Amino acid sequence: MDPSYAVATVLGTVILGLLVSLWLPGIERKFVHARIQQRIGPPVSSPGLMAALKFFYKKTVKPCSPLPRLYNSLPIVGFISALLILLFLIPPMYTLGALASLVAIVGFLKIEEVIYVFMGSLSRSVMSMGMPFPDLARGAKHPDLQRYFLEDLSSMRAFRLIAFGSFPIYLAIFVPAVMSGSIFLKDIVAYQAIHGPVLFTLAGVVGAVVFFIGYMILLNEYP
Repeated sequence: MDPSYAVATVLGTVILGLLVSLWLPGIERKFVHARIQQRIGPPVSSPGLMAALKFFYKKTVKPCSPLPRLYNSLPIVGFISALLILLFLIPPMYTLGALASLVAIVGFLKIEEVIYVFMGSLSRSVMSMGMPFPDLARGAKHPDLQRYFLEDLSSMRAFRLIAFGSFPIYLAIFVPAVMSGSIFLKDIVAYQAIHGPVLFTLAGVVGAVVFFIGYMILLNEYP
């Protein structure tokens, strides 16, 4: 397969994913969350499409961060890591060796997860600019204890979600590697071509359930 065709396939997948993601949040809010909460719910286009359009009318604000350049570059790094995952999952890229393996895929996923922690640690919003003052409330651990920034609390929360939610996902991802005896994607695909999909085995079903549990933990979304 032509490498240019492979790159075009990845870009097309990204564009298609963006289009689908603009409508899925509205469908979920309208027909799932609202139904459980016994309310009408927002329009289908509101959570995904209209929320995306709303950002074009927002005022550009310079981030308050001790390292503004690093803070601004982190979303770009996250997008590149997600794009590389899609790129190395297609068969023409299986010849790249270590990059087309489950270890590399997990590594790129970990980069995206750690970015959330870094962005929380490097952000100082307007709401928390005045927070580093002595904590005089009763029950404080020590006198004159400095309070956390709001973003520090969110970064610690994101770190806990990564620590507990990522383990089931990575455990499920390596089920095909254990069954095929290889971490390379081409060997896993070749094994399934002979023995059938891993998902239709007992280990595959258990791995799918474990993956779903970890995914729900990381998603942190409930009606």
